[in-house]
Amino acid sequence: MLETVGQVSNIKDLSLEVPQISSKIDPERKFNLLKRNYFDHENKLWSSLKPGSVDPGDGIYSRTQLVGAIVENLFDITSASDFYQRLLKSDMHDSDSGLWVMEIVHSKPDPEQAKKEFRIATDQMLGIYAGSVIAGVSAKDNIDHLKGTAFADNPPFWNYGIRNLTGTVGILRDIYATTNLAEVLVTDLYDPKAAKQKFDDLKNTQLYDEQTGQWNGNLMWNGRIKDSARFSDAQLLGVLAEARFDKAYARARLSSLKQSPLYDPHKQIWAVGMSDNGSSVTFSGDNIMNRLLEIWVEHSLQDQALELGKTPNMPEGRKF
Repeated sequence: MLETVGQVSNIKDLSLEVPQISSKIDPERKFNLLKRNYFDHENKLWSSLKPGSVDPGDGIYSRTQLVGAIVENLFDITSASDFYQRLLKSDMHDSDSGLWVMEIVHSKPDPEQAKKEFRIATDQMLGIYAGSVIAGVSAKDNIDHLKGTAFADNPPFWNYGIRNLTGTVGILRDIYATTNLAEVLVTDLYDPKAAKQKFDDLKNTQLYDEQTGQWNGNLMWNGRIKDSARFSDAQLLGVLAEARFDKAYARARLSSLKQSPLYDPHKQIWAVGMSDNGSSVTFSGDNIMNRLLEIWVEHSLQDQALELGKTPNMPEGRKF
């Protein structure tokens, strides 16, 4: 899980040979190429490794599957709907609580294992977004429901995660950039003005480094910085949020990120994260969720990509 990485180590590359996908091709073709290489058609899930190449590992993360559904919906509504409905019926979704579990661990035989795993707030936000754009479920109703859970006892922020083991609730109160940026995207589905205010407010917290335009990893419950590492998923979600309000600046942000140590231009993959000054960076395999996020970002930055009928705001002369 990306968000458990507290510190990044010296440069290390654990990736397998990664098929390169030219950044010059259009997002839909890039998605299809990625799906050809990393979607396990037998199990109908996204994998971090080529299906059949090696054991894909014990864990399947909900967020990767949900981002995959959201991105596929940009290009193939029917296929995305079928995939999303399968996810709802899978062990990743706890139908009793309506929440998404963080990870399904296949090596554990306990059929109730899914209900014992962490529920991560970021996953819930992505699940709400997917349900709205794919299945037409009210994003506002689902956010209001989530506000009645332990995720939301420290407003205006969201707690990182909760677990339910042996009838007790454990709350992880760290405040992650990923969760709160994903909330901006969800809010924009039903109240763009409120989403813009939330985004501006986030930029006035210690989650945001105004000097670099990058997002820190997470804060303590009291809003003070805990981890200043820069994770790729948070930066890409930040660009997605920025694109809702200022496409010109969002394009500049993406360009800047691709020139940072977070991105390997030769293998065309994203690091898990880097230190705040970029002196150390961690690559761990080919992070498929970050590739999917990149496609989502690139699609949202296309001139013709007026998502949900929104007209992009492209002011002149903004400095980056």
